[in-house]
Order: sequence, then C-alpha cells, then structure tokens
Amino acid sequence: MIIEPKQITIKGKFWDVFLYKNFLYLFLYESKEIKIIEWDKFIMSCVKNKKAKLAYQCSFFNADYLYKLVDNKIFEDNDFKNLLLKKFKLMQYVEVDLNNQIFNGIMHGNKKTIFPFYFSDIDIYNKVMYISGDSGVYKAKIQNKKYKQKSYLTFENIEETNKLNVCSMKVLRNKIIMSTQDDGLYEYDNYIAEHDLDYPSPLVQLCKKHSSFVNFNYSSILSSSYIDKSIFLQRDYRKIENEKKLEMYEKNKFNISDIFNDKENKGFYFSYNNKIYQILKDTISYCLFNQSENTTEKVFYSIKKVYQSKGLEKSKIINASVETFGVVIQFNNKIIVLLSDGSLKEYSENKDNKIVSYRTYPKSNCYTNQLHIIYENKLDIISFNHDYFVNNNEKDFGIKYKYQKDEKWH
Repeated sequence: MIIEPKQITIKGKFWDVFLYKNFLYLFLYESKEIKIIEWDKFIMSCVKNKKAKLAYQCSFFNADYLYKLVDNKIFEDNDFKNLLLKKFKLMQYVEVDLNNQIFNGIMHGNKKTIFPFYFSDIDIYNKVMYISGDSGVYKAKIQNKKYKQKSYLTFENIEETNKLNVCSMKVLRNKIIMSTQDDGLYEYDNYIAEHDLDYPSPLVQLCKKHSSFVNFNYSSILSSSYIDKSIFLQRDYRKIENEKKLEMYEKNKFNISDIFNDKENKGFYFSYNNKIYQILKDTISYCLFNQSENTTEKVFYSIKKVYQSKGLEKSKIINASVETFGVVIQFNNKIIVLLSDGSLKEYSENKDNKIVSYRTYPKSNCYTNQLHIIYENKLDIISFNHDYFVNNNEKDFGIKYKYQKDEKWH
C-alpha cells in the first residue's frame, strides 16, 4: 500500500520555523521578524475539494485522530480504510507566497517581534520559547490565546548561559540540555533559577567531552559528537523520602560506541525514546533502550542492521533525528527520509535553492507526522500518513506513537 506524502509550500526567505499549539512561527531571514500564523485556518484555506477536508485535517493539524483509531484497530475494517485512502488521494499540492492575500486575517500579532540573533536551535515548552546560539540561551513567554491578546514575543537572556556557545538544545519539563561543542554538555534548571533555591548555580556541566548535538531518550540523554565519543547518560526519577516529589538522578554513564562495538569511534549516533541509531561504514543499525527502574534488566539490547547504501559517510551528515514516521538524515546537499513502511524519500537541493535546515515535532500530539524543510527561498511542509497503516510495534525506522498526556505540549 503506497501512500504518498502530502505537501504545502510557503515561498519566502526563512531562518527557522516552529509549530506549537495551533500557531506556526516563521522566523524571517532578512528582517529577523517573526510572523505568527493561525495554523488550522491556514490549512483549511488550502482545501479546494471539500471531500478532502478530513484528510487535510488529519495530515496537518490532527495527526492524533488517526493514531487513536490505530489503537482501536478500526483499520482492520477494509471498507473504512479504503474510504479514508480515497480522501487522501483527493489532496493536492499547494503553493503560496508569504505575501499572498491568503494570510490576511490569519496572521497573529499586532506588534513587531524580532529575534535577537541568528540562532542555532529552538525549542518550546510550557508556553515559553527558547532560542540558543553563541551567546547562550534566550527565552520569551508566549501569551495565552484565551485572553484574546495578540501574540508577540520579547526575548530575555538567561544570564548564566551567556558565555556558552550553544549549538544544540532540548527542553524537558524544567531542564534545558545544551550541547556547547568543545565545552561539553550542560544542563540549566529553570525551577532552581526561578525559586531561588539554596543551590550553588542552576547551571551544571554534565560532561566535559565535546558535544555536537543532544536528544532525550525519555529522561535519559544522548550527547553526540562528530570528533569525540558519544556519551549516553542514563537518568531516571525517584521519590524523595517522606515527600510526594520526584528527583532526577543519574544511574550510569556509557560510551555509546562501546554498545555498538565501534572501537575506532567512527560512527554517527542519534536517538529518541527507546531507539538509538548508528551510521557506520555505509550501514545503519539500531539498538533498543530500556528505561526501567529494574537494574537487573539489560539497558541496551537487540542490535540490528537495517539499511545499507553508499554515501552515508559521517563527514557528510549534518543532522539526523528519529520520528514516529521514520528516520530523517540531513546531508550537506540533501535530506533522506527512511520511512517506517520500508520506503525512502529524498529531498535534494539545487543551485537555485539550497537546504538550510529542517524541523520536526516528535514531542507533539498533533504534528508528529510532519517534516518542515527550510530552503533559502521556501518552506516545504510535508505530511507523512503511511504510518497509520504500519505495525507500530515492529517497525525498524521510527518509534511507536504515544499520546503525550502532558498538556504543556500540543
């Protein structure tokens, strides 16, 4: 069964993008202005055939609808499945210019918002936006829609981080994890900073080894490096005695290359939740990670080779990530997506339009099926819908969809 990805293109020059709680944040390259678009209204304006409305909704702002149906085994009904597939086939490619009148009335914000520098990474948690770069991390509160205020952003520097060159950043609950290249891996605790607790500093160096980018495996952390060993910090929560609170603690520290028997440390590593991938000598392998409090169980297990092809050299890889729909790998001139159904999609740049970066939303409930590719002169918004029809317990590429009960994310 072939279900082709669906795509919407917005023409313009963008530095980065982020989709959060029904708003698309467009960071404009030349003016450093942030345009904020009401997402559902924009998607519905792209619908030309009313019979395809449900397909657009499930593709671009309610991926959770169909994932919930997967759990209920409704796709075992072939009549229902075929009817849904027909609706996906009715969808058409849409291209609009940022200056198009289609954006009139759905542009949110009545004050000019700019970002303070050309940042390296961005994340949002609990209605706070964080951006990072060579002068540390900045944050801006996102205003609440229910008060009908027009949304604008005012960034302030997190002073403790301003001497760090932060190239990669992830936010989980009160923690900001930061890769700072030669200075290693850092963690900033928002809770300690905001409540002025009796701690030396909310900023702690977790590891001194070189760190290129970072990601979470549940509460554990993989710090990947292009030039040094990639480090895995196994962490978990435990109850504080005589209290209802939980505290984070570190169980173990691993050289992840040792797990894959990469003695010369030539592999490229990336991960999310229960999967850790390695790219080495034109081969992609993965192992499963066990986030269990039972210390007698294996932490890493079931190492498996899943893909082999020429051109997977570590020196050509810029970034990679694990999604529900598969695995995304950015090279110096293209992006390939290894999908959970075993197929491959390639998105290449050309001399007129080079790839800048990409953005995905693995922490979300509604946008986890999307890949946003930022080119020099456009933004391609791609929705993958094949994963609803794949056995989510057996796929080699991607992770199983899990509804996020934490409503701080959408």
